[in-house]
Amino acid sequence: MWASVFSTIDSQIVLALNHLALTNDLTKFVVVFCSNGLIAIVVSVAIMYFLFNFPLSAGQRVRPIIGYAAVSILLAMAAGYIIETFIGRARPFALLSDISVIGSIPKNTSMPSLHTLAAFAFAGAFIFWRPKVNHAWWLIAAATLVGLSRIAAGLHYPTDVLVGAAIGITCAYLVVYEGSPVFRWLSRGQQR
Repeated sequence: MWASVFSTIDSQIVLALNHLALTNDLTKFVVVFCSNGLIAIVVSVAIMYFLFNFPLSAGQRVRPIIGYAAVSILLAMAAGYIIETFIGRARPFALLSDISVIGSIPKNTSMPSLHTLAAFAFAGAFIFWRPKVNHAWWLIAAATLVGLSRIAAGLHYPTDVLVGAAIGITCAYLVVYEGSPVFRWLSRGQQR
């Protein structure tokens, strides 16, 4: 019974966002941009910002976070591919007749959203690495835009995006958390 309720809610949200995105060319462009191009831009801008403008202390710059973010993404993608293999959920455009795909049509399955997973793994690594630095929180907003755009493009259900976000954040935490074996391995010989 609950599976049917969630499936219905998932479908209604996808249809609503997809129809909203199809209202004009500007919304279509925004969905495609956020769904595909935003990730590269956010990653590039964040790397440039943190490498060149964010001093830790006198003369010290941020470089270890790039490694933590990369490992977070790799770990999250590995987990995502494993889950995707076992779940094998069909994409909304394959099951819902009223969906119009915005952008390219992927060939893999829907659960979890790998784009969202990577965006949240990257954002989470920055957030967990320096939680008191407010500049990194905009990355969560950008990751959220990626997830919403994947739904609006007709490529994912909301639960695909939520699962992708949860995996990405969890993997980032496991990599950046000081007590984790991954963090100890990555940070040997480095000062935080």
